[in-house]
Amino acid sequence: MRFKSTVTRVLACPDNAWILAFSNDECAQIYNSEQKATLTCSPGHPGHSAKGGQINTEGQYVASTGTDGRLNVYKISQGADGPTLKQEGSLKVTTKTSSLANPFFDFSIHWLPNSETLLVSGNKQLGFVSKDENEQW
Repeated sequence: MRFKSTVTRVLACPDNAWILAFSNDECAQIYNSEQKATLTCSPGHPGHSAKGGQINTEGQYVASTGTDGRLNVYKISQGADGPTLKQEGSLKVTTKTSSLANPFFDFSIHWLPNSETLLVSGNKQLGFVSKDENEQW
């Protein structure tokens, strides 16, 4: 894994072989320790930093948060040449961005076990994010 700026956060997923890393770059990166594959969560958070995220317990989805106040969701698929990553959704979940008084504001996310549902902080209410009947985030 290579970044343009200093790595600020690393998460190892206890339920699967993925490692998730963040820096002040626009995109988070994930690494599969079994397949020795690195994937970039792109498009990321243009003009902002990817600050946090998590991979669901099944290793099917990764979500990233950024200083732009957005939550990006990506689908991890296994192809003939190894794992691939495709963005499935990008949601504005908070109005706080890096342009406000606290440039280090971070909101957190957590996948509910064995599901495609995320808990999301960043507003005055706890948010639940999942796919709708049209399979859109």
